[in-house]
Amino acid sequence: FGDGLCVVSASKKFMFYHVRKSGSSTGRKIAEEQFQGKDMQRCNRGGREDYFAAAFVRNPTTRFFAQYEEMFVRTLGNKMRVPNQFDVFHSDMKDYKAYERAFCGKYINEPRQGRRKPCDQIPSQDTGDLARRFEKFVESWDGTVFEAHLAMQAPILSHSTGMPYRVDYIGDVRHMQEDWDKIGKELGVSEVSVLRGRAYPRRMNTSYVSTTTYERMCRIAAIDYCCLNFALPPQCKDSGVSCRWTSVDGENRIV
Repeated sequence: FGDGLCVVSASKKFMFYHVRKSGSSTGRKIAEEQFQGKDMQRCNRGGREDYFAAAFVRNPTTRFFAQYEEMFVRTLGNKMRVPNQFDVFHSDMKDYKAYERAFCGKYINEPRQGRRKPCDQIPSQDTGDLARRFEKFVESWDGTVFEAHLAMQAPILSHSTGMPYRVDYIGDVRHMQEDWDKIGKELGVSEVSVLRGRAYPRRMNTSYVSTTTYERMCRIAAIDYCCLNFALPPQCKDSGVSCRWTSVDGENRIV
């Protein structure tokens, strides 16, 4: 909680909360270049109570895969960043080249086409090894944020007390152009150009991921499914996760 990052535009009276692995690179660039924003890092709404605030979120299932793969690469070969109790998924993998062999398969030595490698543009060639590593991680992980990309979305958009930020508009990364157009209309920006973000195919083959692992994913990410109003995937129908409104200290909360 309380780990929000912001782009702030004084001229537009606009705050953009960027949520890692939820279109954050694209959103930050738009807010800076088209809304005259400045990257302020930590969020501080003091003196900006009248600013329009927006954020984008992503389906927790696809984001769970994405945040894991981002963490995987950032900690690969750097065991100091992974607590011992969670270090079960790549401690035997020497370097990025070994990782690349797992998802590129026979295409690993294909020449580049422009700036990107061929295996950055094709479906994963993972034969189950990367998926099994993911399953080991999910089984061991208790939600501890030992790397920034592992933070869930709802806590990022909340104060350290657990109370949510005031956000006037929450967009969905599946509809970025439509949602940015609405934000632009609200703030007097007549045309918003949404640039293509850094998109890569999933590195692991998720067809190997078991229902048991999906159920644990849903329990770990329950706060995002409930607070951000995303439906559980069918694999989680028996996960024990459900959401309901209740009254806490005179206020309605989702639990």
